[in-house]
Amino acid sequence: DGSVPDNWNKPFRQWLEDPYLWMPLYLSSVLSCVYAFKDISAKRLNMFNIAVYSPYAVYKFVAEDGVISWATEHNFDSLTQSMMATTPWIENTREFGGLIIMIVVCAINLYVSRQQVSNENFIEEDKNARALRELGLLYAKGLGVTEDAAEAQRLMARSAAQGNKDAQEWLDANCPQKPEWLQKLVGENS
Repeated sequence: DGSVPDNWNKPFRQWLEDPYLWMPLYLSSVLSCVYAFKDISAKRLNMFNIAVYSPYAVYKFVAEDGVISWATEHNFDSLTQSMMATTPWIENTREFGGLIIMIVVCAINLYVSRQQVSNENFIEEDKNARALRELGLLYAKGLGVTEDAAEAQRLMARSAAQGNKDAQEWLDANCPQKPEWLQKLVGENS
């Protein structure tokens, strides 16, 4: 008769509700946390986890016996009544909650790892500014290189432009009449 039977997706639904599915899901979240604890970047893992958990959470939310069913048809039955879920809407709602927790954890780990990368870039820039200052001092004093006041000014100005206060102080002390290019580079208005 061409109609689709009600249980056409039963094998797929059983697979989604299989406890063996949850072991790798939780393991992946644990791995994300271990990487975060050890300061190892896990950007791809966290993005993968979020990409897998999110549609599964949506499925648990809208499924026939999902969160919507628990809220509307079953009047928010107690989720903590017993550890043994005797009804599918209780189990699906608990699983939805677990997925949301895992999504939040992976999102936090992703955010923190991005902040760490940002801080590492700042530290590298700071090292670069210090290196420019040190090189400028070598040119200013002619230590290991030919003394070159113009090159010393240029290097100190680049260092000061990156926020190195020692380089700015050197420029103030050694270049009272700064050329226009130097004023622009270090951000002075006078």
